[in-house]
Amino acid sequence: MAVVLNKIGATAVAVLPICYLCSKNGSPLVQHSLVICLWVIFLGIPCLNQSDMEIRSSVTMITAVLSFIIPLKLTQLVLYPPRQKDDLGASKKSDEDDKCKNISRENNDISWRGLLSFVGRFFYYLIPISKTKSPLPTWQALLKQNTRYTVVILMKLIMTPLCGFALRRLADKYPFPSLRQEPVAYMKMEVLFTLELIGMAWTNDLQCVIVSLLSGGRLQMLHMHNFPFLSRSLRDLWGRRYNLLINTLLKETVFIPAQNYYDCSKQVASVLAFTTSGILHSWVAHFTFGGGVVRASLFFVSQELWINQVEQREWYRNSFPSFWKAVVTVLYFYATACLYVGLFVEAMPDWLDKNAGGVPEVPVMKDVTNSLGVAIGLIRQ
Repeated sequence: MAVVLNKIGATAVAVLPICYLCSKNGSPLVQHSLVICLWVIFLGIPCLNQSDMEIRSSVTMITAVLSFIIPLKLTQLVLYPPRQKDDLGASKKSDEDDKCKNISRENNDISWRGLLSFVGRFFYYLIPISKTKSPLPTWQALLKQNTRYTVVILMKLIMTPLCGFALRRLADKYPFPSLRQEPVAYMKMEVLFTLELIGMAWTNDLQCVIVSLLSGGRLQMLHMHNFPFLSRSLRDLWGRRYNLLINTLLKETVFIPAQNYYDCSKQVASVLAFTTSGILHSWVAHFTFGGGVVRASLFFVSQELWINQVEQREWYRNSFPSFWKAVVTVLYFYATACLYVGLFVEAMPDWLDKNAGGVPEVPVMKDVTNSLGVAIGLIRQ
């Protein structure tokens, strides 16, 4: 399985210099031709090697994700370059209010520094570290902020193995469940799976704390999640709280270019970003589960419909307090979760067997999970 992943990685490294040269001095025809070739190559790698990709495997899922987001990012770098650059190679956000179709490309001269900056922008999502844009925090504020995240890490360290153990018991009791036959168990597994998925990001939180403290607040690392269950709307959930890595990628590759280069409104740009996300997850579902393409697309369509048809209505914004909006958001998410999260649930316990139960590959975590299992068993006896 890792062979296909290595092919994608090696191909990405090989095409980076070509993409850089083309982004600087290539004609529009050459640039668009290159982008088409990139999509054909990267999407073709998993298609031609699908027999080597194990179904219901996290490695296959990561392979499918990379085969889509790599050409997506390269398309943005070649056709829609960022308007500003910083020293770390991570692109700064363009001014979303300045919607000019003809954006001049700065510094078209080819140089080693330009190449390194180009490579830095591409690999930003591998190591998402950037300079702190706001004024540097005081040490008191820095310690207070990171103490909060340390508490969150400890909570996730407790929550993750608990959810993993409960999910394993349900998966063994109800193998390959169906929403129609075991609705209660099915919904419990959806909740436990999402909780475990969020809890597994404790390693990312720890890295963020280390980077912040070692740099004295001068550098910041992108958090994977930002307390998703505190979302007061689906727009808040998908735009500012859940999977910020993919969220940032979609903003830079779809949302901002749609506004700056094609003069799209925020609503149209948001629809395009959601559509791209739906295509991405459908692509992943095809290789990871051998199906579920339509379901994955419908899931993101349902999210966008709720945002545009309900959350944007004045009666909804003004009639409900924040607490009830958060409750409605969670209820609607889980009401539609069977469309995509259900793919993972219906693959259990096979998914858990092939991916170490979803628990991070850390021996201490496995020991904690086993100890909790024994303790809960003794309590029940």
